[in-house]
Amino acid sequence: MKTIERLTHKEKAEVVDVLTAAFRDYPVMRFILQTDGTEYETKLKAIMGFYTSVRLAKDRPVLGIRENDTLVASALVDESSLKPWAEMQTELNRLKEIIGEDAYSRLELFERLTGGLEPISPHHFLGMIGVRPEYRGKGFARPILESVKQMSIADPISTGVCLNTEDAENVPFYEHFGYKVIGEVDIENLHSWCMFLQTR
Repeated sequence: MKTIERLTHKEKAEVVDVLTAAFRDYPVMRFILQTDGTEYETKLKAIMGFYTSVRLAKDRPVLGIRENDTLVASALVDESSLKPWAEMQTELNRLKEIIGEDAYSRLELFERLTGGLEPISPHHFLGMIGVRPEYRGKGFARPILESVKQMSIADPISTGVCLNTEDAENVPFYEHFGYKVIGEVDIENLHSWCMFLQTR
């Protein structure tokens, strides 16, 4: 049985490492960064660090699963009620410095267009779910998806769980877990599906 942990600031580096490995060849990251080699790796890690820091700073769920003491899967979740993060603008400026103006503009465009597809009712958002490549296909995503579903069920104002995917192969995967496509958008050469699992 795979045990889900709620991770804290002290595990941030591990989370960033998992997400960097999981999203290294993901279409969104290639679209945003449009570079390669060491520069790509540095900028990808900065984005994963930012997204992880946001959740930790706002005390949102950062979930993980270990195999033999190694973190092999992680997820970043937004709950239906949010709290502000005082350092948000400072960290956004820092991210812009690292990844550059053009990449930051593409990131903003992606966030704006995909965010516009989300339901207006309160819901949980599965911002990222990543499994180290060598552990894929071994059932690590399932318990995380179930855990986020249970969070939504337990929250009296959450109507369900929303996520985005930019990989066509992921659509039937999430449909298997009860998600339905509720919107699609093209962002230049990138196609994004917004999917929703209704819990009430």
